[in-house]
Amino acid sequence: MAVPGREGSRLVFGGFAVDVDAGELLKQGTRVRLQDRPFQLLVALLERPGKVVTREQLRERLWPDGTFVDFDHNLSSALNKLRTALGDSAQQPRYIETVGRRGYRFIYPISASSSGSQIPDADEPRSRRLVPVLLSLGLLVAAVAILLAVGRGSPSPAADRATVRSLAVLPLRNLSSDADQEYFSEGLTDELIARLAAVEGLRVISRTSAMRYKGSRKPLPVIANELNVDAVLEGSVLRADGKVRITVQLIDGATDRHVWARSYERDHRDILDLQNEVARDIVESIRMKMAAGAAGARPVNPEAHQAYLLARYRWYTRRDTELLRALADFQRAISLDPGYALAYAGLADVYLVLPLLTPTTQEEAYPKAKQAAEQALALDPALAEAHNSSAYLKMYLSWDFAAAEQGFRRAIELKPGYATAHQWYSEMLAFLGRHTEAIAEIRKALELDPLSAVMHHQAGQTYQQARQYDQAIVEYQNAVALLPEFVAPKMFMSFAFRRSGRLTDAAKAMNAAFPHDEQWTSELATAARQADLDAYLRKEQEIAGRLARPAYYFGLYEAALGGDAEAFRWLDEAYKRRDETLLYLKVDPEWDRLRSDPRFKAFVQKVGLPQ
Repeated sequence: MAVPGREGSRLVFGGFAVDVDAGELLKQGTRVRLQDRPFQLLVALLERPGKVVTREQLRERLWPDGTFVDFDHNLSSALNKLRTALGDSAQQPRYIETVGRRGYRFIYPISASSSGSQIPDADEPRSRRLVPVLLSLGLLVAAVAILLAVGRGSPSPAADRATVRSLAVLPLRNLSSDADQEYFSEGLTDELIARLAAVEGLRVISRTSAMRYKGSRKPLPVIANELNVDAVLEGSVLRADGKVRITVQLIDGATDRHVWARSYERDHRDILDLQNEVARDIVESIRMKMAAGAAGARPVNPEAHQAYLLARYRWYTRRDTELLRALADFQRAISLDPGYALAYAGLADVYLVLPLLTPTTQEEAYPKAKQAAEQALALDPALAEAHNSSAYLKMYLSWDFAAAEQGFRRAIELKPGYATAHQWYSEMLAFLGRHTEAIAEIRKALELDPLSAVMHHQAGQTYQQARQYDQAIVEYQNAVALLPEFVAPKMFMSFAFRRSGRLTDAAKAMNAAFPHDEQWTSELATAARQADLDAYLRKEQEIAGRLARPAYYFGLYEAALGGDAEAFRWLDEAYKRRDETLLYLKVDPEWDRLRSDPRFKAFVQKVGLPQ
């Protein structure tokens, strides 16, 4: 069949080229990882540009009779992977449009190009979805350091042509023989990321994703491609005899050429000034402007700063014992320097996560988090982290969504590259039913922190609350691929499967979340095989007893099973406890049958959610 825009075996559109004979998808000449089935799906659509390719036609071409049984699931999976590779969206399609229940249409113009010509630039954002990337990443990186041979220097010729709009700061290597100094090099990495994230117009990859490359042997262009950034900053730290020496180099992600390199040495008491100087020099090297207030910092007691770096190092581990130590370190930093706003913000962050990972209750932790966040804001009204923590508390503790939104937006305004602010704002928007905005915010968070299991789990939650179950499942799978021991995405993935009518897959996902309860998971699987939804829901309801706040979930299952009186009784109990899961009332589909009931409307109104 003659295909517009095809010469030989090459099809060209936007910034992409498809080499049919080689079975490759290229973006700007770089191969994009794409499995065979999604690739064949793309070719099938490209062969009929502008026309609907029906689901039956795709079945006959990609899965001949007798070779596949779960066609709907696997077509959805292939389509999601293809859209991810193209950076496309089902809600706002640029390339592939869904046509009702009929099939799909390729809507982007296909232009002619010889196989050796350069692919034209696409006018699309650089962001891409992550399933192909995640499949290519190992969850454990080699613990072998890259020793840098960098001295003082000036920008290389690459700086004259480099356009750096996105940047990854790789973990600075600790050159000290003392392993206990690891927190110091990681702390300086965090500080550099924080300062550069304040640069207007510069997208900086967040710490969680950057730390996955600690000790990695991967070539820098590969890392730049996996993180979808223009440049990579790497370096080393040596702390000895009261001195700190930092060596950094900025590398063009596409060419592996030096943009800029320099070494610094200061007294350890001048570390904050040194961090600011390094950040300013990097910004100058890529010819951008530091955001107002980002280049300067109030003098901080050096010992307090050391305690702060150690506290943050421990906080990032998210281990219960380390969190308690982080709490003590933040408090020590504050005692050494009572005007240290960042230390108060860190203290608030510890109290926010303690109820999730330790026996500490929200009633114990949240008031302390609120006090710490307020003190941080009193000391520094322009501290994005403090605005974000305060907004989180207004959402979950006060149910004051208008004030929470104002706080989240202020945090993002102060620090556009703060992934957690976008994440938490997305969470609130989803609770309010503002799903288009919520999805946009979580996509921004993923651009900034693409290798964070927590971010992908939240993306799954956001899509599930928008009732886009297929995309939710993809994001939960991403989270599990990054952190296999992460239970939450497995459990909520099961809910997404069940809500989309796939009980067998739901049971498998729940079994992965609770593998040691063999009798319970066996009974769940039996109900799934028998397609007995009521029995399945009753078994699933037993999960609620394992949750810290089960009242809401008991009520939810009673509503799904028709037990209205019991459902409202449990809602009463949840409200008395100020159960934060009541924020799901507007979006959980199990409540749909009761939404017109005046009693349910009254609950929604009491929580402060829009009707």
